[in-house]
Amino acid sequence: MIRSIQRFARGQPLLQAHGKRYLSARVPRWQLFNALELREEAERVHLSSFLARLRKLASEVGPEFEPSSCSLVDGPVVLEFVQPAGLAEGRETASRGAEEPGRPEASAEYAYRLLRHFEAGGSIAEADLLELLEMAATLLEDEPTVAFLDDQGPGGQWWVVGDLHGSLGDLSKLLGPEVVGEIGPGNGVVFNGDFVDRGPKSVEVLSMVLALKLAFPEHVHVNRGNHEDEDLAFAYDFANEVAAKYGTGAGTLGRIMAKCGDVFAVMPLACVLGDHTLVLHGGLPRTATAGGVQMGGHNSS
Repeated sequence: MIRSIQRFARGQPLLQAHGKRYLSARVPRWQLFNALELREEAERVHLSSFLARLRKLASEVGPEFEPSSCSLVDGPVVLEFVQPAGLAEGRETASRGAEEPGRPEASAEYAYRLLRHFEAGGSIAEADLLELLEMAATLLEDEPTVAFLDDQGPGGQWWVVGDLHGSLGDLSKLLGPEVVGEIGPGNGVVFNGDFVDRGPKSVEVLSMVLALKLAFPEHVHVNRGNHEDEDLAFAYDFANEVAAKYGTGAGTLGRIMAKCGDVFAVMPLACVLGDHTLVLHGGLPRTATAGGVQMGGHNSS
């Protein structure tokens, strides 16, 4: 209900401009909200393109460039990172939590230590985050654009989890014994994109998904969503969250976002479960063929 109200508020100008047309056509409410969301997505994509060009300009200015402002033809343009709601504690959470998870490693023990640490309010250090991202990028780079996954054996199952959007609480509940339970032979998970943005724990959710992929490479599959994009992350909330948690000084934000971009670029786009179920975050173009999807490269943004 709250999300519906928020969408309605964001769409007020659109409703005012086209209200009579929507009312006369008696468009169902879900179609109206869907149209508003698509409109917002399109605007964010345009914004991300502008911010990408602005960041490119900043990088060309040189090391003396101050991230707080730059000068264009029409005068100063202020670049400001706004701390999203729910990040008030920021970097102070780094020393709290359950037992420290230690340096990243491809093991179930590390993945679940990291989860307990996050659940207790802890965060992942910058060096560990960068190492985890590097390990994940190396693993995902060898995976095909479209992965064909078996049925997990007789009685096996795949859980398909989509649009976590920075909600650590949802991920934690899903991994509990009442839902997914123990990941392994016969019990796999497909994380179907959109791990970041909107929620306040995007860093933690992305870290957990990648840690689980490293721990269970045969039983966890990761699909790329439309929010797994370095440029779009600056138009939504993810870059702001990273800036709030790790700061913007000494190139910190750029390092983390660039490494996230490397991971996003090599994420598979889809998977087929047992030769009968296609799972992907977005839709297929009308002219798509199975061969075209399979042959398309995924190593780009």
